[in-house]
Amino acid sequence: MEFSYFSKQNQLILSISEIENVKIDQKSAPFSVVTNPDIINKDPRITPENTPFKDNLYLRGRNDANVFYKGYKGASTATYILSAFNPPLGLATALLCSFNPQDKNLNNPYPDLMKDADYMRGYREQAGSIKRQKVWANFGYGVLTLIGFFALILVLLLQR
Repeated sequence: MEFSYFSKQNQLILSISEIENVKIDQKSAPFSVVTNPDIINKDPRITPENTPFKDNLYLRGRNDANVFYKGYKGASTATYILSAFNPPLGLATALLCSFNPQDKNLNNPYPDLMKDADYMRGYREQAGSIKRQKVWANFGYGVLTLIGFFALILVLLLQR
């Protein structure tokens, strides 16, 4: 089995060629060993010609979205700010921002792969999932911020 892990700057961090008789205590290890290359391979330098996902570009699209998609930040920040000041308005924003991202916000560095329907479907679905998770998490954080603010005011008023 061969495993390589690259940072976002494409620098090799870890490369293991052969693993034999390895026993890892899952409770103390900061990582887990996965033997399925469809799951572990997130090397963004792989091109369509040498991709291990040649048979399943849908999975490659999902993995690439996990690595490259950052287009959720505007929607999640707006949801947080509006939720912290006005939860009903934050809820409306979260509902409106829960749709899949627009093509211009996908941040995909592989336009050739985006022409493949399976790859594009996997990338868009995972990007949408990431966006929804971030938007709804920030709605919750905004509401908790407002509750914390009012709790602080209440505590300060009761101390007088």
